[in-house]
Amino acid sequence: MSMSRKSKLSSEELEERKKKRKLYMKNYRAKQSKQDRAYRLQQMRQHASEIRATETKQAREARLQQVSQHAAEIRDTESEQDRAYRLQQMRQRNAESRRLSRASITGFMQAINKFCDKICEVCTKRCYQHQISRWTVDTKTAPYLPNELKQRNLLVVCNRCKTHLSSKKNIAPSKSYWNNLDPGSIPEVIAELSQAEQRVISRIIPFVKIIKLSGIFGQYCFRGQAVLFAQDVFEVTENLPNMLPRTTNNAGIVVITERLENINVTRQFSVCRQKVYNALYWLVANNPLYKDVTIDQNVAINEEDIIRVEKASVEIAVETIEEPTGDASAYVEISDSSRIIRASWHQGNDLIFTSGFAGVQCCAMTLANILRASILSPQYWSTNILNLNMLTGDQIYSNIRFHMARNLAAYSIENDQYLLIKMNHQNGHHGWPDKVGIIDIEIYFPSYYVDQEELEVHDDVSKGKYTIGLGQSKMGFCSDREDINSLCLTVVEQLMRKRGLSFNRIGRLEVGTETIIDKSKSVKTVLMELFKESGNHDVEGVDSTNACYGGTAALFNSVAWVESSAWDGRYALVVAGDIAVYAEGNARPTGGAGAIAMLIGPNAPIVLERGLRSTYMEHVYDFYKPNLMSEYPTVDGKLSVQSYAKALDKCYDGFCKKAEKLYKTNGKKCFTLKDLDAMLFHTPYCKLVQKSLGRLSFNDFLRSSVLELEEEYKGLEVFRKLKLEDTYFNKEVEKAFVDHSKAMFEKKTKPSLLIAKEVGNMYTPSLYACLVSFIASQKIEDLPGIRVGMFSYGSGLAATLFSLHFSEDISKGSSLRTLHLSLQNIKLRLASRSKISPKTFTNILKLRDSTHHQAPYTPIGKIEDLFPNTWYLEQVDGKHRRTYLQVKETPCIQRNGCITKMSMNCESPKIAEDFCKVSATPICLSESIQPV
Repeated sequence: MSMSRKSKLSSEELEERKKKRKLYMKNYRAKQSKQDRAYRLQQMRQHASEIRATETKQAREARLQQVSQHAAEIRDTESEQDRAYRLQQMRQRNAESRRLSRASITGFMQAINKFCDKICEVCTKRCYQHQISRWTVDTKTAPYLPNELKQRNLLVVCNRCKTHLSSKKNIAPSKSYWNNLDPGSIPEVIAELSQAEQRVISRIIPFVKIIKLSGIFGQYCFRGQAVLFAQDVFEVTENLPNMLPRTTNNAGIVVITERLENINVTRQFSVCRQKVYNALYWLVANNPLYKDVTIDQNVAINEEDIIRVEKASVEIAVETIEEPTGDASAYVEISDSSRIIRASWHQGNDLIFTSGFAGVQCCAMTLANILRASILSPQYWSTNILNLNMLTGDQIYSNIRFHMARNLAAYSIENDQYLLIKMNHQNGHHGWPDKVGIIDIEIYFPSYYVDQEELEVHDDVSKGKYTIGLGQSKMGFCSDREDINSLCLTVVEQLMRKRGLSFNRIGRLEVGTETIIDKSKSVKTVLMELFKESGNHDVEGVDSTNACYGGTAALFNSVAWVESSAWDGRYALVVAGDIAVYAEGNARPTGGAGAIAMLIGPNAPIVLERGLRSTYMEHVYDFYKPNLMSEYPTVDGKLSVQSYAKALDKCYDGFCKKAEKLYKTNGKKCFTLKDLDAMLFHTPYCKLVQKSLGRLSFNDFLRSSVLELEEEYKGLEVFRKLKLEDTYFNKEVEKAFVDHSKAMFEKKTKPSLLIAKEVGNMYTPSLYACLVSFIASQKIEDLPGIRVGMFSYGSGLAATLFSLHFSEDISKGSSLRTLHLSLQNIKLRLASRSKISPKTFTNILKLRDSTHHQAPYTPIGKIEDLFPNTWYLEQVDGKHRRTYLQVKETPCIQRNGCITKMSMNCESPKIAEDFCKVSATPICLSESIQPV
């Protein structure tokens, strides 16, 4: 009866009946108590869960499709007012959710601070009352406790540290604060990265796996790490695929997510090209895990930084069909120019896991854009590789962290902290980069030299005046084809080529020189021509000038830059170069020429020791260049020797006092030359260096105790009452202590004079040419852990005594071994030069003096006499603008250039053959080339 009557009702009557029923149910539910309403909703949820647990896959897809269509129909027909109201309600719910979250977190932290008020004195962990104990310091634990805890009888420790202390392992607890495991503050270049930018440059991405556990009524819990996300991001797992290009010339990131109306959420997924590059440069320079990474600046990315795809307007689904084959199996085609990674890490994938798991959800952002750092080309990616990364990523991440430092236990760590942890743990403490110093060094000297014995005859002076009196055997010099700019261009290009570095890796370039050819324009700006092709114009630093001290000033400035908050993660490059020429007379044999380039950065094989540096400066006119139209200086020889000795005394006294303060904790009282494994000096001429070491020995003598006086300085007691300032020209003191320090000189200083003896005084590079000579002359087994004293002097005057500490690591492929190996051809390079007669030498210097500031001017020196790859002066135009070109290794140059002539000028063909093996450059032994 009811059914027949219902069938007779019109559609209007049915619609009216539905409205009445809805109104009735609304009134009925409004009258329900809270208990009845909660019971009803529970019954409804249980009923829906039972239906969904037994429904087929097709039924589930049909139901979800019907729900989506219903929602779409409602939104298509809703008015603008209804849509605005709905979005407003959504925003209010999200804002209330965030407010409640913040309130909950604040309340939680307040509760923690109130009740968790005990602090472990070993690991500094905050603890509750029941988590701490009292520990009595005994003789077994005292040895590995810091001094401030050794003096305590009782310590407040947490249960974990107590267990370790009770285990009698005789090592400090892994979490103890003196193990320096705190990565420290995050540098700005890393801290400012967004979440997406961090994943873009991460070598290893810590995936977080959460296992869904399903029951009769569907999923009932998770197993794994808990992860919280922003409240208005509803689906994370499938919504963060990464777009990779077809070729390595394009790159981009697509983030698929719900509509991001909150700008703070949007920023989490933004990617800025320059920020990524800056962070990569910093990581390559400081994190050993990035040492093999090559940064490709040619990779393109959209100017808008990121392509955003919102599910509300564009639908892009991750494929769930059967896995395709071929090189492109990891991609889903979107357009002719872009693809999305296709992989099966999304929720509900049961195929790649063992039975027993209902599904896996990876909640870490999977923006593993390895292409961005050119680590792996896209053609090598496949779905299987991506799946393997997801499954084993967190395991690999944990394993690597365990190898980063001693006693490092697994603990929660943020991604940006991971980027730093290797470096800081290896350094032994947190903070800015440690072990900053010389990573690599390169030297250049001219292809011409004059023999000092022949020069003695030419100058009509007594035999041995230059070779014995000054200690010089040869002197390098330049023709008019080379100036300070060309020397520096050559040495910088040689270092970068030898090192295989891109000029993009340099963030600071500073030049030390006293060879001035322009009163305004620096040599550094000329060197920027080498950076032009790389597009790197963000390079700090200019020139430093004070006689021979400029190179040391540039070194100190560059080291300070790397250790400062201004550092952006790139290397610093220090260049020191000069052409030392004198007017005819007694000073001319002390000339020379050359350039040094040093690569500066952290974790260096040669480290500048912090706190061990003493400087002395004074106003004197011992050596200066008041005539700007000439290369020749004005020299007061006697005052120059006195100023050098005085500065050496003052610097050594200050250095010893600072060293003794540092050594107090080691029970050492007095610092002497014995504490240095080598002592290197600025070298105007070699004889002065031997006298300077003797003078430092005299300083030790005056500072020695009575017992040391009797044991080490027997027979020298007569000089005990002399004062340093009264002995600058005391020949008796000089001879006595040169003889006393002769054995020390042979071992600690003479090996450093190889280049100085053969090339002469280079001015600013002089001290660092001694460092090159010392490294090249030593066996690699003798270098680990040594301390080298360095005395730098510049007339006028400025002087500093500092120390270098060599790395302990000489394993195969280590930085120190590589540096040592690269300098083993120094003797062969010296032998490859062309000997020039004293008459020709004098004529060349006259030509340089007469044309030094001439404009326009075209040099007449022979280009074919220069070493291959040498930069040279092509011309000076009428406005004094200089143009430079580079000697190329053409067959003509190889036949007639310096390599060929080396075979004629070196002592034996055997040396030429050896040089050929080292340099891999053809040498024509049969070609007869006469010297210039």
